[in-house]
Amino acid sequence: MSGYTKLNLRNEVDDMAAGRMPPGIEAHFAREPLGCQQSGVTYFKLEPDFHPPFGHRHGQQEEVYVVISGSARIKVEDEEVELGRLDAIRL
Repeated sequence: MSGYTKLNLRNEVDDMAAGRMPPGIEAHFAREPLGCQQSGVTYFKLEPDFHPPFGHRHGQQEEVYVVISGSARIKVEDEEVELGRLDAIRL
């Protein structure tokens, strides 16, 4: 087995939102395709003004979100946090 795995998050990982989520979101979960054991990587694409219909928490796992283009506003507990291009936030 090779010491690395390379793939394109958009083109080589299935969009799990297609047919499951409302229009305006792509969700490509790459943990298994990359062969990750202790971490994961997800590519999300949200249309402008899209508001995900859910939130979630993890008991132990941290997540890092990076805005590649555009901007976002997320709710963290009782605070709204503004994010811009190439801002990263750890939750």
